[in-house]
Amino acid sequence: MKNHLTKTILLGMAFVLTGCASSAGLLSLRNQADQAYTQGHLTQAAALYRKLIHGAPGDPLLWARLGNLDALNNHPRAAAQAYENALRIKPDFAEVRYNFAMLRMKEAQAQLIAAENTPNLPPPLAARIRDLSAVINGTRFDVPATAPTTSAGVTK
Repeated sequence: MKNHLTKTILLGMAFVLTGCASSAGLLSLRNQADQAYTQGHLTQAAALYRKLIHGAPGDPLLWARLGNLDALNNHPRAAAQAYENALRIKPDFAEVRYNFAMLRMKEAQAQLIAAENTPNLPPPLAARIRDLSAVINGTRFDVPATAPTTSAGVTK
């Protein structure tokens, strides 16, 4: 009985120590990802955030950062998916809602440009397209709102 108890305690300690090593590794990886993100190394940062998400898929900040990086790297579908994941976890994440809206507006702008170049465009529709384009063209789409380093319920 004593031998069984000793093995159980040792096994429990091994799990705790493994978890600590894993947490330290994730923290180091997160620091690298955050540094690459803030320094503008977009491809490197995206790869690091993907690794982090594999280890912590319930962290909305990781999804937000990945969405921003995918948007900046001109991968709108991947950005939309990342933003949707962040909002599924944290529906009140205002920065993500803003960035998602900007992503959709940028996509709308591309559709309007394509529509303007449609042959034989009826004049009433052409006028509506020009009006909507004027509204959208006055908006800056190239800079996402910065996801905070921490958010409610999310720690770095």
